[in-house]
Amino acid sequence: EPLEPAESLPALAPAAGFRWELVAAEPLVRDPVSLEFDEHGVAYVLELPTYNRHAKPEAQVRGSIRRLEDVDGDGRFDRSTHFADDLNYPTGLLCYDGGLIVGDVPDLLLLRDTTGDGRADHREVLLTGFRGDMAGEGHLNSFRWGLDNRIHISSGIGGGDIHRPGDDGGKVALGIRRVVLLMPARSFELASGGGQFGMARDDWGRFYVCDNSRPALTLMYDDRYVARNPWMSAPPAAQSALAGAPGRLHRISPLEPWRVMRTRMRMDGEFAGPTEGGVPSGLFTAATGITVYRGDAWPASHRGNLLVGEPANNLVHRLRVAPQGVGVAAAPADEGREFAASRDTWHRPVQFAHGPDGALYVVDMYRELIEGAAFLPPEVLQQMDPLAGCERGRIYRIVPTDFVQPPLQPLGAMSTSQLVAQLTHPNGWRRDTASRLLYERQDAAAAPLVRDLLATTDQPLGRLHALAVLAGLDALAETDVARGLADEHPGVRAHAVRLAEPLVAGSSALADRLAALVDDPAAEVRYQLAFSSWALPRALRDSTLVALLRRDGAD
Repeated sequence: EPLEPAESLPALAPAAGFRWELVAAEPLVRDPVSLEFDEHGVAYVLELPTYNRHAKPEAQVRGSIRRLEDVDGDGRFDRSTHFADDLNYPTGLLCYDGGLIVGDVPDLLLLRDTTGDGRADHREVLLTGFRGDMAGEGHLNSFRWGLDNRIHISSGIGGGDIHRPGDDGGKVALGIRRVVLLMPARSFELASGGGQFGMARDDWGRFYVCDNSRPALTLMYDDRYVARNPWMSAPPAAQSALAGAPGRLHRISPLEPWRVMRTRMRMDGEFAGPTEGGVPSGLFTAATGITVYRGDAWPASHRGNLLVGEPANNLVHRLRVAPQGVGVAAAPADEGREFAASRDTWHRPVQFAHGPDGALYVVDMYRELIEGAAFLPPEVLQQMDPLAGCERGRIYRIVPTDFVQPPLQPLGAMSTSQLVAQLTHPNGWRRDTASRLLYERQDAAAAPLVRDLLATTDQPLGRLHALAVLAGLDALAETDVARGLADEHPGVRAHAVRLAEPLVAGSSALADRLAALVDDPAAEVRYQLAFSSWALPRALRDSTLVALLRRDGAD
């Protein structure tokens, strides 16, 4: 049986030094699958009671978006209102320019509240033609603001032929790719993808994805680069980030009888499906919501850690990441246990979100069944209601045990100069949100302030964001890029290499500076140079590539 919210919290076993706080539960929210904070501190939650709806066609349920507010400032939500109703299958969102960009297959929507009543009254289809997958677990998801001032969207595994409304002749085959949306132009392009439900960006622009059995994959390159060489057969962009094979999980919840029954029937050949080693639990079979911790509330030792939900096993897995060549090596961070696990078999952590307070928020769908009903034997479905829990749902906040709720100034009320100062903030959510707001405002007064920050701050991430914001303001000068190419931090230099691509054709001095990085001591810089060298004049490009091959050809 399901537990009431007050009973679910004691069923959790968090890592030492951390506590989970229940910040919202039914009736404030139901069936949550994604959460994002806007610049005013308001949280928007996608609700998906339509998950497994096809197994119970008589059920009259639709997706929706809930607007949650913390009225008294104690870190817990007090007020819940409906921002949008009558959605088909909402699975991903991002706050943009006072509205929400929402993935609702087959459409990518822009929703706005133009009257100030807290409800969306404007609905625009930005793109259409997306398909969903059969299980309903690989739709559009994990919308992320990129360092390129674009919105990066994991397309999941449904594919589709996407296009702008009314432009059937402009259809583009999606495959398992990433959609990169440029606003306000409403144009798009495709980039490397390969995940199912979950995509994360780290502080320096590296993307991670996950799928059912693979908890952490690194997107090693943007496939726009390899598309330039029709004779090259490149390895998949999504490569495992794990130092070894995924190990056994440390589940503490009892086995659900339906899961035991399903595994037995598959092992006996009574129903098709993966046997998963003949064990009904303890392995990654539903890895989801991969997230890089980028906040400032947790200890510094946890920055850059990967968090992955495993809702089939009622737990959250943590990985510690270390550089390895041009990639990374990730290994379990919690010896002999999980970062968090629950004894409640309905606990389903499917997605995470950073907050303005630097904490990490956990989206708990809270369902009895967290497996695509299409892949279960009819005998199993006869034992349960496939929609059980669709009126329930919880959101938690993970904080250190000594955490004290800080006073928070909403970024939406800040001036341009105040937003520029936020670019050096230790909380990645605040840096990203400030960058987005500066891009949206397009205030000409911002450029000199950002350029001054680039020249004076001792924070490498501040310099990284300064370069990105200048590019978004269309104010990036050759001198700015040259400063980035000479930066002491390799992450800033690598980003400057990307930014130099459209500028080197008009500057032989910048081209020479770029080519000189062939001797850079950091592999990540030389790796980016190998891709970006296409922008160099032919002779310089060839000599650069030859030098890189001689030095790094074995990698």
